[in-house]
Amino acid sequence: MQRFTPLFFLFCVCSHCSPVNVFTPGEGGVAQFRIPALVRTNKGTLIAFSEARTDPATDCAYKWIVARRSSDNGSSWGPLIDVVGKGWGKWATGNVQPFYHPPTGRVIAVVGSKDLTTPGRLCEPGTAVFALDDGGSDGQFWGPVRNISGFLAGAKGGSTLLPGPGTGLVLTKNFPGRILAVGLAGGAYSSEAIFWSDDGGLEWSVASVEVGPGMDEANLAELEDGRIYLSMRNDAKHLQAFALSTDAGESFGPITFDPVLISPICEGSTATYGGSLFFANPADSQKRGNITVRRTAPGGEPTSWLSSSYLVAPGLTWGGYSAMARDPVSDRLGGILFERNITDGTPEGCVISFATFPLDF
Repeated sequence: MQRFTPLFFLFCVCSHCSPVNVFTPGEGGVAQFRIPALVRTNKGTLIAFSEARTDPATDCAYKWIVARRSSDNGSSWGPLIDVVGKGWGKWATGNVQPFYHPPTGRVIAVVGSKDLTTPGRLCEPGTAVFALDDGGSDGQFWGPVRNISGFLAGAKGGSTLLPGPGTGLVLTKNFPGRILAVGLAGGAYSSEAIFWSDDGGLEWSVASVEVGPGMDEANLAELEDGRIYLSMRNDAKHLQAFALSTDAGESFGPITFDPVLISPICEGSTATYGGSLFFANPADSQKRGNITVRRTAPGGEPTSWLSSSYLVAPGLTWGGYSAMARDPVSDRLGGILFERNITDGTPEGCVISFATFPLDF
């Protein structure tokens, strides 16, 4: 077995930034909440998304997408809002990938959905990919649902592509306003398919070449110079993989394994603030615990990680997935939504919490 030398960092902890639970099992009759995503609108509203699952033991059972809104930078959160999939009792709808789209003032979301009456492991392959938006309501109302599977036919697996998980990207430099999404094509640890919309989520294009093989759940970030950073989970090494694009996400260069970004084979989230690339995950090569944020030097290469890192939530994390808002909560704070366990390390104890972190740790 290949072993990895642990890397040591100076950890910073913010004593006044205690996590606030946003989704807790049992609310609204939901057995488990998982797979977070987070956006911030131009009104300063934070919108947190999650899967609402009926069976904590599997990814592939009846589930739907819910959201909650905060107008006070995450200190408190409003009631559950059903976004899409509620009432589709024979469908598993998940992996929401939301975008705040400044040109239209709308929050747009894409999701994958599986018809549970058809065979498939872990909801793979899926049945359809859907898109919808909030109509400019600042996340309060959602619909109608549009099946965009036909636009994705050029990807491996076509309509069975699984979007997300995590927050999507809207470009600001090359092709400003482009909605750039990523999804898994061809099943677990296969390839990443990149797809995009230049008209606010109505019509979509998909890259002719996937990024892979051996890659899984991915996140995107736009670097200071306009390049696109694609961060990917994989089962080849206990390290996060990445690739770069110079053409607004339409193609990517070779895959590189980052020796700093150790991972227990888990999704990691990305964002850019003030010229720095930020990355969050359970920073351990074996277990999903200690959700940690790292950042690069401002304007530096996406491997120029600073020696200090920020410990968001110490201790055991059962799920370990996270999502950072693309826009900062304030001029000094970023926001992160993440899975953690507050009981005994079982799936039933998994909650989704929100915390802020200093941008200059």
